[in-house]
Amino acid sequence: ADRRMLQSVFENLVGNALRYRSLAPPRIEVSARQQGRVWIFSVCDNGIGIEPRHRERVFRMFERLGPRDAPGMGSGLTLCKKIVQRHGGRIWIESASTRGTSVHFSLPVEEGNDG
Repeated sequence: ADRRMLQSVFENLVGNALRYRSLAPPRIEVSARQQGRVWIFSVCDNGIGIEPRHRERVFRMFERLGPRDAPGMGSGLTLCKKIVQRHGGRIWIESASTRGTSVHFSLPVEEGNDG
């Protein structure tokens, strides 16, 4: 994967985890695991969460669910989705509102590189 693009994905995901935190001290876990022919990356937090009905909406340009005064333009997750798709992967969210968010994305294992 392109190093700068992948860095941008992680910066956006960790930034969102900090921006949309709950009242509890922020806890963010970044992990990766190989599953067959793909790598699964995850950024999980203990923030405000995303209701199930909004899980796809947040990937649309200029869509924001957080407080109106929160910084940003609503383009970060759209950028993440485009980068991940450009590299042959997919991105998705698992969340329980008020109990944090886990954003996962997959990238194919590079040919000739099994780990």
